[in-house]
Amino acid sequence: MKQAAVLVGRTNVGKSTLFNRLIGRGRAIVSAEAGTTRDLNQGIVKWRGIDFWLIDTGGSDPNANDPAGKLSVKQMERAVAKACVLILVIDGQTGLLPADRNLAQRLRKLKKPVILVINKIDSLSKRTSAEKISLGFKNTFLVSAQNGNGLGDLLDCVIEYLPPAAITEPKLKLAFLGKTNVGKSSLFNKLLKEERSIVLSTPHTTRDRLHDYIEIDNTLLELIDTAGVRRQLSKANRLEQQSVEQSLGALEEIDVAILVVDAADEPTWQEQHLGGLITEAQTACVVLLNKADLIPFDQRKNIIKKLGRFLPMLSFASILWVSAKDGEGVNKIIPEAKMAAADWGKTLDSKELVRFFNFLKKTKTTSKLPLKQLEQINTKPPRFLLHLKTKENPPWAIGQWVETKLRQFYNFKGTPVKVRLMGTRKN
Repeated sequence: MKQAAVLVGRTNVGKSTLFNRLIGRGRAIVSAEAGTTRDLNQGIVKWRGIDFWLIDTGGSDPNANDPAGKLSVKQMERAVAKACVLILVIDGQTGLLPADRNLAQRLRKLKKPVILVINKIDSLSKRTSAEKISLGFKNTFLVSAQNGNGLGDLLDCVIEYLPPAAITEPKLKLAFLGKTNVGKSSLFNKLLKEERSIVLSTPHTTRDRLHDYIEIDNTLLELIDTAGVRRQLSKANRLEQQSVEQSLGALEEIDVAILVVDAADEPTWQEQHLGGLITEAQTACVVLLNKADLIPFDQRKNIIKKLGRFLPMLSFASILWVSAKDGEGVNKIIPEAKMAAADWGKTLDSKELVRFFNFLKKTKTTSKLPLKQLEQINTKPPRFLLHLKTKENPPWAIGQWVETKLRQFYNFKGTPVKVRLMGTRKN
């Protein structure tokens, strides 16, 4: 990968805290629990006119026995192989451990620039003891990821190994949401065409909200994989609760929510809960019915009807049948999301507004209302204001009806449409 710096180190040395600090947002979960970070996490750092990718990795533990730990180590090794520069992070409070020395030895063999970062140096006494630490690398920095000390010098060093260039910001942000084990990570990997997100049968495999990027038709897209929402979250441990909270926070940043539903399972309150949150966030939405390989074609219509009864709040969303297993429908996900995002940001011109306003004046439902003017007041989602020459605001249901007709007229697909009716207080 061009222009990429990769954070490596054993567990609990502060890699994720450093990652969050350098990209300028709390994207990676930070916890005292060893092995909190499993997947790779990626973000853009901008420093002195140079942009580069920064990748956070799981703790380096070549002796990991659990499936998630083994896969995490493999992901780290793939990221390291593609990196331009490696940032080896060690814990300045515990000092050098055998695992640090072993990892340093492995990195030297790669013949790539390695920057040693001694983290958690937030006092003079810790700095004095940390200055004695040496692994023989040319560049060593004492920093505190927690309070930001020393990070400017570190970044100055990192960009010395990177070509001056700007990374294009993503034009479209998509997040995969859903309950546990519906196939979000598998679809995420399928789109990226690599095992980017760890996939296991155990619930809550994905912890961090994972960000990756894909370029299609010269457009950079940001894909976000999120932790699954399961039943009785209040009884889950704090780490899982934090994962879900962070994942749902993606709704504040994205253009399109991709709600993944297990088509082979009955809809549940988790889908309803997520549907409500998507509606509140007022993003565009595409619903994916995954595991289509298990559903005969003659049963699909009834499943869509049942889902519609569970998710009336997402009646505007596009629905796609997909299969992460055999690839059915996967190539339609991005085009459908792009169309939903386009309609989410659609602006009607004055001729279209006049045409629709004239329709309202002639049609039976609204022709007797004292209509005055229709204007579009915003996008993302499209918002309209229908003025009436009356001192009383008309029934809420009229606004719902106008929204439906706007959608029919101008093919708003995959996006909510909001219409507000307002009576004029002074004629």
